[in-house]
Formats: sequence, C-alpha cells, structure tokens
Amino acid sequence: MICFHRIRRLGLSLPPEEGSAIPDLSRLSLPAAQPRQQDEYRPDPYYDWVIDVEPADARVFKTEDVFAIFDGQWRRSFSDASVYGFSLTSNKWTYALAGGDPQQFGRLQIAVSLLSEQVSLQDCFDSSAKKIRSYQKSGATAQVTMSEPVEAALARSKQLLQLKKELHHDIIVVLKSDNFYPGRVVWDVLTETGLRWGDGDLFHWNNLPDGYGDDRFFSVWTSTAPGYFFPEAIKAGTFNLADLAFGYWVGRSADPMGVFEVLLEVADHCRRRLGGVLLGRDGQAFDAAAERARLQQIVDGMMSKDLPPGSNKALRLFQ
Repeated sequence: MICFHRIRRLGLSLPPEEGSAIPDLSRLSLPAAQPRQQDEYRPDPYYDWVIDVEPADARVFKTEDVFAIFDGQWRRSFSDASVYGFSLTSNKWTYALAGGDPQQFGRLQIAVSLLSEQVSLQDCFDSSAKKIRSYQKSGATAQVTMSEPVEAALARSKQLLQLKKELHHDIIVVLKSDNFYPGRVVWDVLTETGLRWGDGDLFHWNNLPDGYGDDRFFSVWTSTAPGYFFPEAIKAGTFNLADLAFGYWVGRSADPMGVFEVLLEVADHCRRRLGGVLLGRDGQAFDAAAERARLQQIVDGMMSKDLPPGSNKALRLFQ
C-alpha cells in the first residue's frame, strides 16, 4: 500500500504483523456481513421520496437526454436528489448521471433524501416535471408521478430526523497530560497496539473490507492542530500532542459493546505507556461503568426501533 511505502521511507514504525496486538477481531461478536448490491443502484424506499418518470410511446431516455434534462442548475438546486435509470442494456437500475458508456433507460426515478432538511419536495417535483416536458420535442409527454403525497413524505422525514437526533451518539475517551506528548513516541505506542495509520492521517482499527458496519471500528485523533498525524512532521519531531482522542459512532458500529471494551484497553495501554489521565467528553475523569451503561441504553434504543447497529439501515441513517 502507498501509505506503508511512505511510512517505511520515513523510517517510522508499522503495526506488528504477529504478536499481542490488542485489537483482535476474535474479541468481537460480528454478525454475518450483509450483502451489498454493488451491481445495482436504486432508491431506498425507507429513506427516499421517489419521483417516477415513465417515457411515453415506448420511448427511451438516452444518457445525453438525462444530462440535458437534469442540468447543472437543477443539480445545484436539488443536491440531495439522485437520478437513477433502468438500463435497457444490463436490465438493472443504476445511476443515470454517472457518465461512462452511453446508456438507454426505459424508466427514470428521482430519489430525494428524507434525511435532508434543505430540499423542497414539491419544488423538486415541479421543476423535474417542467424540465422533462420542456425537453421533449413532440408527441405524448412522459408520465411523472410521486411515490407518495408530499405531506406523507414530510411527516416521514420529520420522524426519521427525530430518530437520528435521538439515537446518533458517539463514544469518546480522551488521554490528556499536563505536558505535551512527543509525536514520535505517540506514533510508536499507537502502532505497537496494532492500530494502523491511514485515512485522514489518523490511526484506525479497520474493519474487514466487506464487513458488517462501518469501515473502521474506532479511530484516534488529537485536538492539537491540525488534528491528525502527518508522518513527515512526526519524523521531523515538530509535532507534539496535548492529547489523544479515541472514538467511534455507536450506530455505525458492528459491535458497539465489544468495540468499547477494546477501545478502553487500547486507551489504557497508551495511558500506561505515555502517562496522563483518561477523561470523558465532559472533561471529567472517565467513568467506564457509567459510559458502558449509557452505551447499552443507546444500543437498546436502536434495537427497539428495528435499527441494529452497523446494519445497512443504520449506516444510511447515521451517515
């Protein structure tokens, strides 16, 4: 991997390939990975309000037609809407505005996210219908219909946004000292636990490529600007940290309770190696028992709403 080449070139440590790394998948209770239909893309009826577009007289929409109808101005006005098309080549739904090989679509669907508070559903419908009618040169016009009345969709949107507000929580544990931590020492301690430096220049415990839940189980960052670990600054000895923060989003976690225990062990290992104290998000001494109870309450709340943590349904809600 490119990032590993970069680390090796700088002479910085890498995670142990074998040994007693703390993050271990065997310590988690992971459900079977959910199928991700990467060969077909279409609206999600739970989270999207859908506008159906049926061409008249057995006509089709070509790729160039779709780009002409849903032009740059439309896409800027309705940035929370996506246009899908049923490809007559593959007989599958796909993104109609993705470009690539020219396609012919037998049907279009415009999906407006109900998790957005910015877009006007009625405006999107009216604008889309007008553009479709204006683009067609002659003959019968396409049929443009709503999957459900605007009022019903708005009520569902309100419910989903309230659900997100109630259940979208994170776990954060902060390691802090009165003195700055030398960046090179921090790098070595984090890598010896088995965490990997990567995306966003942060350290992560990464999930399996096709695993259930988020791409990573938890991440490590710092409040010291710029907030991430730039390897060249670590090597030069110019980046020293005031703290380390360990955290993850509960709803996106494949095993929130199991990840919590591993995170605590990693954070405590860093405390023993680096010094300092563990704090909660409120800046007070971290109370593991109280946070564990809070976490269990969040998980129970999600399950009661048929939103298993880490499920595709939860990943979409808590994106």
